[in-house]
Amino acid sequence: MNELVEPQTLVQLAGSGGVARVEEEWMRLVESPQATPGNLARYQPVLDELSARQKRSEAEALAWAAVETLMARSSARDVLPMAGTFLLALGECDEFRKQVTELYRTAFGDREGLDELLSEAGLAGGRPVRRALRTLDVCLAVKQGDYLVSREGDSAARIERIEVSDWNFSIKTPQKSETLGPVHLADRYEPASADDFYVLRYFDPDQLRERLENDPAAVLAD
Repeated sequence: MNELVEPQTLVQLAGSGGVARVEEEWMRLVESPQATPGNLARYQPVLDELSARQKRSEAEALAWAAVETLMARSSARDVLPMAGTFLLALGECDEFRKQVTELYRTAFGDREGLDELLSEAGLAGGRPVRRALRTLDVCLAVKQGDYLVSREGDSAARIERIEVSDWNFSIKTPQKSETLGPVHLADRYEPASADDFYVLRYFDPDQLRERLENDPAAVLAD
């Protein structure tokens, strides 16, 4: 079984001007039976290098070739993280942004209010790529009753209600209840499990105390 060419090898080829060789090796890579969305996501630096050398159209073509090829043998939800990683490398590439937006439609077509969320996130245009992707990934990952932890500090929140008509999230924090739109929610919070340290600290301190007494190492590891 032939081993996959390493990302750094293709980065070096791109840096030395060997774009045609990069394209050849890339297609051999994505068509290999060993290629999966997870391991292909490691090749983002190749697209970074091509974009930095003003070869953005070539980088976009390689990114979409990988998406189309992997879609033939993987689910849209499996391919999405790779596509998002590639989009970050391409930056403000309007066509690929639209293509990734359609990939979200394929992956989450059964979700109520998806079109409204895609519009709010602004992935197809109008919002920085990283922020748009974060908005979609956070909002699509949570439901009523789930927990969140703050990106900036040691706080937590619980989702009390989601209005999918406009994707407003009613949340409860240790200090107050408030309503946030999808972009601001994802700016401030990320999904967390019910046994996350900060979730237990603020929402179930008795269980946290018991766990600290019985298995403190496991709690600190979490």
